[in-house]
Parts: sequence; structure tokens; C-alpha cells
Amino acid sequence: MDAYIARAHQARSSKWKKKPSNLGYNNPQSYSWHGRLLVFVPSSKPSSKYAVGTGARAIMSLRDNNNNTSQPESSLKSESEFSPKKTFREQTDTEPEVEYKPVEPKPSSIQIMAPPSPKINNMYKNQATLPRLPLPSLEATLELFLESTQTLVSPLEQQKNKSAVASFLSTTGPTLHESLVAIDNDPANLQTSWFHNFHNDMYMEARFPTYIYKNPAGVLKTEVLASSGISGQIDLAAHLIAATIVFMDSVINETLEPDVFKGFPLDMLQYSRMVAATRIPKQNRDVYAKAEDPSKIAHIIVTRGSNFYKIAVKNKSCEQIKSALNSIVNSDETLSQPSVGVLTCDNRDLWATNRETLLNQSNKNRNSLKDIDEALFVICLDPPLEASQESLSTAMRAAMHGNPRHRWFDKPVQLIVTAEGKLCSNAEHSWGDGICMARWGEELVKEIKTPTYNLTGGEPCAVELIEWDTNEKLLRAIESAGREADLLAKKWVCANREFTEFGSSYLKANGFSPDATLQQVLQLAYRKMHTVSVSQYSVAATMAFKAGRNDRIRSNTPECKAFVDAVMGGEGETKHNLKQTKMLLKKATQRHSGLSQMCSMGRGIDRHLYCLYKLAEQRGGELEDIFTNKAFTTLMTDTMCSTNLNVDFIEAMMVNPAFSDFTNDGGKEKEELAKYMCPYSTFADRVKFVVCGFEGVDCEKFMDCIFESMKAVKKIIEGKEEEQEGEEEEEKKEQKTEPEPNMRQIMASAMRDPDLANALGNPVLQPIVNEIMKTNGKCLQNPLEHFKTQLAASPELAAMAMVLLPKLSALLVPPSKKKEEEERIAHVEQVVAEEAVDRVEIASVLKDTVDKVEMKAVVVEAVNIVEHQHEQKTREFVKSVVNEAIQSVVEEIVLNQEPGGLEGAGEGTENIEEEEIDPPPSIDEAVMETVETEETVEKVDSVAKYTQILARAMKDPAIASQFQNPKLRPIMAKIMQNPTCLRDPMTFFKNDLKDDPELAEIAATLLPQLANLITNPNR
Repeated sequence: MDAYIARAHQARSSKWKKKPSNLGYNNPQSYSWHGRLLVFVPSSKPSSKYAVGTGARAIMSLRDNNNNTSQPESSLKSESEFSPKKTFREQTDTEPEVEYKPVEPKPSSIQIMAPPSPKINNMYKNQATLPRLPLPSLEATLELFLESTQTLVSPLEQQKNKSAVASFLSTTGPTLHESLVAIDNDPANLQTSWFHNFHNDMYMEARFPTYIYKNPAGVLKTEVLASSGISGQIDLAAHLIAATIVFMDSVINETLEPDVFKGFPLDMLQYSRMVAATRIPKQNRDVYAKAEDPSKIAHIIVTRGSNFYKIAVKNKSCEQIKSALNSIVNSDETLSQPSVGVLTCDNRDLWATNRETLLNQSNKNRNSLKDIDEALFVICLDPPLEASQESLSTAMRAAMHGNPRHRWFDKPVQLIVTAEGKLCSNAEHSWGDGICMARWGEELVKEIKTPTYNLTGGEPCAVELIEWDTNEKLLRAIESAGREADLLAKKWVCANREFTEFGSSYLKANGFSPDATLQQVLQLAYRKMHTVSVSQYSVAATMAFKAGRNDRIRSNTPECKAFVDAVMGGEGETKHNLKQTKMLLKKATQRHSGLSQMCSMGRGIDRHLYCLYKLAEQRGGELEDIFTNKAFTTLMTDTMCSTNLNVDFIEAMMVNPAFSDFTNDGGKEKEELAKYMCPYSTFADRVKFVVCGFEGVDCEKFMDCIFESMKAVKKIIEGKEEEQEGEEEEEKKEQKTEPEPNMRQIMASAMRDPDLANALGNPVLQPIVNEIMKTNGKCLQNPLEHFKTQLAASPELAAMAMVLLPKLSALLVPPSKKKEEEERIAHVEQVVAEEAVDRVEIASVLKDTVDKVEMKAVVVEAVNIVEHQHEQKTREFVKSVVNEAIQSVVEEIVLNQEPGGLEGAGEGTENIEEEEIDPPPSIDEAVMETVETEETVEKVDSVAKYTQILARAMKDPAIASQFQNPKLRPIMAKIMQNPTCLRDPMTFFKNDLKDDPELAEIAATLLPQLANLITNPNR
């Protein structure tokens, strides 16, 4: 195992963490912590609750120690704290019984980042309306956990895992879960989540170097800025600095337009952590620090070789910035400073020790560290390469590591400009995710193309060399860190290629999700190269929730394995199995898409399991079997990681397997598998792949396997018509020769179902059972009709028969019918899942008028979609599909939606809470009511037609805003119930309008617009 990792595991062995030391810019012995923290506190009486104190020790403020008497007022404070205040207390190992208690703050010169101000500025205008991250149930998480592990271990190991899960569920699991519930309900966490503090710990407690192992990096397309007339390293760097200052000012002043994805507003807290901030190493656990008032920070750090420079760039023109950069590049190289930046590449505990040594060495060092920590960002001007010309490959290496002596890897934003003018970036990862860096890149390109910053004039920029005082110990540490960093850089390998045979448009046209398909491709490629199925995840963002970050989508599903097995078994591409393999691919992609939606909606398993593990670990004592068995440790080992970031201006993106599997304590031998990180970007006609890894893996060969798998998938999707026709003929022959059912075997299978076993053993049912056996199951083709006389005579018999007969009928279905039904269900689920999104868009605009009628209309529409496209399916079958597919939709619309409407909905919305709204019916009630009231298929088709037109109308802001007026509630209810009224709306609603002039005036504008859409649907 790598020396870095071994040292990290040793450092991680201590369960109880000591109180972190100070930041110590001015007085290294007197700095302390401030705020409120979830901590271990000795209980005054025995408690059965486990410790919930993993700590929200996330973001600290850097402040001069001379003003340490009180907590200063911040311009960002509000009643709704977006970042909870926390306090550290000394942890001890003498009190095993602990309980959760808030601790009173202590005075200090260091604070956590203050929350937004009472005046909600533009960047946070959606923050108050964001929902909180839901906490999944323990049972749901464990069920998905078992599903995810069954493809990774032997049946024997999986059986052990099932036993461990059952034991956990019946013993300590519920208690640990209740601790998470307590964290979730704590008032200090109302603006964050149950996972927020654990997430910070996950990053901050990792002891391996963030350099290469964790920091994401990227390379910008050169041609993106080609039309801006920018040329050369200095010119590009000057414009980058000026444009980034504009972006960061919008973050500091909270004027940045908030992110929205598919109509859903996203959390914006990450942006505030990327400006004038840094990660600071500490023994056992790092901290993330931020300047108390970023608006007062005017400087950045520029590196040239091992020299670091402080440059005041706020309110400076591009011309003056360029002049300052030229002075740096042309400076006397004999003034070279020690390569202190390379210390940021080291194991975090070693870096923490060396940082303390620097702080204790001199005031000069303390001032230098303070200047770097508080700098708005870092930009590196790389010297020319010595032995080769620049290429994409050299730019990727410059972004990921470059010469590590010329970097500072603890900053959230570090830009790199190569000697030939290639733009790269490297970002410390704990503060935020790729979506923020992508937004920064978009704003950067837009600003440079149409600059709002001054191009010429102004005062010169002040330039100051960052100087260091060192001693023999520090010089040895710098030399050692540089040597280790160089070795790690040599071990890092990568490959990048662009697959051009098809892209997302092709996959969508053939009914496949692009992202889900690529996940199957990666698993297939791994099997082709290494012959095994492995733990694989892709990243799902949860930024639609307060303080949301991400979760992991587990791609190694049973459906994925079935598909890969079919291809690798040598049968997947043969004539006879082509259609079957395509269906297996369809099922695998559908399952992945479903898991992706669950994770994005806060229903993933990784974060939940991590929290349970950490609570069990901090409780002390022996860990439960679920956390130590092979299934758990295999799943949680980062073997194949992937992420999809579709940003067209990025030429290459690199992220690495962090080897951060939290179950690996270094004390147990574990099977070592080849590990890859596979970032990719899907575009309409192509897919970009990057494969990253370390010495011992062949990234180029793995890329070959990816391309082979992409081609295999295309062959499976396309197939040949004559092959499919031949298979259909064989299926018809099989259906004609379907054997008679073996009722004894069927009844034996039925006995495995507890409900059926109880029913079959009841003497009351014996006459019906005898009749079933006598007719060899033929009476089960329509059992309720066959036995209607007996059932009508005995309510008790009818109740039991309603359980028994449908299940026996299902067992009677021959294999060929089951296969047909499975294919049909898979296709219908895909249709419903895709169309449910559109239904939510309508409901999200109409949430002021949500009631029973609207919910029924959503269900009607989903039912109609399926019926229209699959006419052979029964209404009962559709009902069962819809019941599962849109349950979450209905809950989100009806049960979890606070009344009050969208922001700016107009006068009167504040009174909606007082109106009585009928409770929503169940899905079954809504569907059955729909079935009873619809007289013809033609009427259902017309409802769908007008509902689709109504959905298009919602995209018109003027129409949507009128719909939000509470006075239109009765009219909207009728429209949702019967959209065909829009054929002649003024006539249909004349009685509703005659006694209300105000309503009539509103309707006179709105309804003709809708009527026009009916008569001109292509408008």
C-alpha cells in the first residue's frame, strides 16, 4: 500500500480526537475555537443514546488575534442560519456514556462563516424555500444495500451479509438511526441536514494528500477565448484575474443569479466558500477557514516557480494587472524562495506539523501564511516546459500536479496558465462540487467575451514577494515532501479520447438514457479487462436541498450484471439472444435511472450508511457485523468511480479514486482490484472519456475496452430486423407448445408465500382449493367470476379468496407469458417515468390550486399516456404501474407542498392557508374514480390532448402568472378536471363569471389565450 495511505490509516486509528490547535498567525499559543458544535459531552446519568457529535466544524473565519474579546457582528447574519454555529469542547476517553447537548460558545478570535444577512440578496432569494434533505428509513437503506452487494460477493458471503443486516435491524441499528433523527431534528441543523456535519468530517478527517488523490482538475478549450483577441500567457492571465474578480464580487455582494436546474432552484451556500478561503491542516482533522469579511480582501496570490507574490488587484484595470504580471515573470530568479508550497502535497498530519513549525519560526512566516489563506484565489504562471512541446496531455498534467513546488493545493480556486497560454484549474474539494466550478467557468468565459471590467488606465498594482524563514528541519521537510510528490505524480496515469460514433441524441432516439447507458458501458468494460464485476458509483447532486452536496448512485445493480453476463457469456450478440440482451440493457438502464432519481431526491444509501458507521465507531466497542463483513467493505471500496459533467468549454476533466473507503483501517488484508476514475461528458454526437488511475493500471487499454463496449452497445441497440423476426417466430412456436401447468408444483411454490400458506391451510378454503386442482388451474383464468357464487355466500371466504386467487393466477402464468409481461412492464415504466416529469412541471406552477381534482388530473394524464401508447394493456395493469411510478410525484405535489404559491404570486396568496382543501385521495382511489367516470377511449385521448396543450401554456410566463391568482382557483379546478372546456371557455364559464366582475376581467384575458392555443396548437 502506498506510504501516504499507510500513514493516513495510522493517523486514523485514534477514535477520540484531541482539541485542534490554533491557526496562530500572531500568537500561536493563544488561538481557540468558537461557535456551537455537536460534541461528546459526559452524561449526568446513563443514556442509551449514542453520541451524535461528528461536528459541524466546517468553516472558520480568519481574524486578527488582537480582537479576540467577543464575536463581531457580521453583515451576513439572519434568523435563518444557513451555517449553524458550533463550539469545540475537549474530547476525552474516560466517559463512555454520552449524549447530545449543545455547548455554550467561548470567546475567540476565530469564527465559523457567518450566515446570510437579514436582507435576503439575490443570490439567496430561493434559499428559504429549499426543502431539507430527507432522511431515508433504515429499512429502505438496508434493502437497497442488500441489492447493491449481491453482485459483488459470493452467494455464501451474501448470505452472511443478509444475516448481519437482519441482526443489525433487530438490535443496534434502530438506535443508531434514532441518533440521526435527533441530529436532523436539532434546531441548530434546521438550515442544513442530518448529513452536513458528517460530510465535513468525511473530507476533513481524511489524512491522505488532497494533492492528486482528491483535488479535481480541468483544462479549458483554447478556442473558447480565441475570438476575444487574447494571446499569450500574460495577456490571458490578466483577463482571467479581472474576470474572476467580477465573478467573486457577485458572490461576495450576493448579487449572483441563483442556480436553477430544470425549474428547481439549487442551494447556493457552496459559492460563498470558494472566495478568500482555504483548507488548513490540523492533526487528525483539518479545518476550513474563510476571511471574516471577504469584501475587504483585495489581493490574490500569483506563483512563478517556487516564488509566491501578493498582488492587490481589486478595482485594477486589465492593463495594470498585466503590467504587474510582467514584472513578476521578468523578476530576478536569484531571489528564489524555499518551495514551501510543496508541503501542501504531503500527508495531512505531516503538513499540519510542518505548518506549526512555520508559524513558530517567525512573524514573517505567520504573515505569509495569513496572506495566502485569505487571498481571493491563486493563479500560477508556469515556466516553459524544458523538454517537450505543450499538448493536451501536458496540460492535463499541469492541471493535476504540474511541478508541485509551484502550487498551493489547499485553495478552493487555483488557476494555472501554461507558458503557451493553456488555461487549467485545480480545486481543493471539501468546500464544494463541480457545478460551482462549472458555473465559475461559464461566467468567466462570458465576462471575458463581453468585459465589464476596465481594460486600461488606473493605478498600478502593488506587488509583494511572499518570503519565508526556514530552518534545517523545514528544509528537510520541503525536500522530503517534494520527493514524495514527484513520485506520486509519476505514478499518476491518465488517458483521454473522444468517441464519435454516436452520442446522447442516438441513445435518446432509441429510448435509452445516455448517462444510464454509459454506466453499463463502464461496468462492461471493466469485466472485459478484469473479468469481474466491481463496486461502481456515479455522483448524484443533492443541491436541490438546503446545504445539499451529493450522494452516490450504485451502478453495480443485479440488472447491470445480468446484461454484462449476457454479453460476456458469448450469447449477448448472437442472433437468438439479440432481442433479449437489448431488453436486459433496457432494464439495467431503467434501474440506474430510478436509482439516480432516488439519490438526487435524497434517497441514496451511501451517505446514510456512512453516518451509521461513524456513529457506531464513535460509540466505541466492537463494530456490528454489517460494518465488518466482506460485502460492506467491498461495496464501500472506491474501485470504479465516475462522474458526468457536460460542460462544452472544458476540454478535459480529471478526478481520482481517493482510496477513501472509510472501512479500510489498514489492519486487514483486502483484495486489491484495479481502480479507475472515469469522468465523461455526453454531447449530442459524441462522448468524451477520461480515465485516471495510478501505476499498475493500464488506462489506455481500459479506454480500448470502453470503446469496444460502446460499439457492442450500439450493435445490441440496433440489431437486424431479420434476426428479430426470426426470434419472434420461435417465440410463437414456444407459445403453441406451452406445456400444461403442473398444479402440484404450482401449489408447492405457493406454500413458500406466508399469506398463501396460511390461506391454503384454512379449512374454509378447501372447496376452492379442490376445485382448482380438479380443473388443473383452468378456473384461475378468471377466478372471481368462476367462484362468484361461493364468494357471495360467505364474506369470510371472499376475504381470504381475494388474497389467494390473484396470487395463484400469477403463478399459473407460463414462462413465455411472464417474459412478455416483464418486457411490457419495463417499457411502460420507462414511459411513465419520463412523462411524470412533465406532469410535475405543470403541478409546480399550479401548486396554489393543488387539490383532489388536480391530483386526479395528474394521474389521469399518466394513465392516458400509457393507454394511448400500449392499447393492449388493461386498465388494472396500468393502475399498478402508475401506483408506484408517480407515488413520489403526488406526495411532493400534495402532501409536502406548503401553500402560498410561487414567489411573487400576487395579492391574496397569504390567505390560502385558511382555505379548506379536501385531503388527497390515494392513487388507487384517483385511478378507479377516473376509470368509472371516463366513458370512452376517445374522451381520454381528448383529455390528454388538452392537458398537453395546458402544459405548453405554462411555459408562457404571462399565462403562468395569471394561473397563480387565487381567484382563479375554481376555474382552474374545472379546467384540470375537464380540459376540453377550453374549446369554448367563455361560454363554459359564463355562470362562474357573471357575479364577479374582477374574476370576469381576469378570465377575459386568460381564457381566450387558452382557447387560441386549442385552435392553434402549433403556436
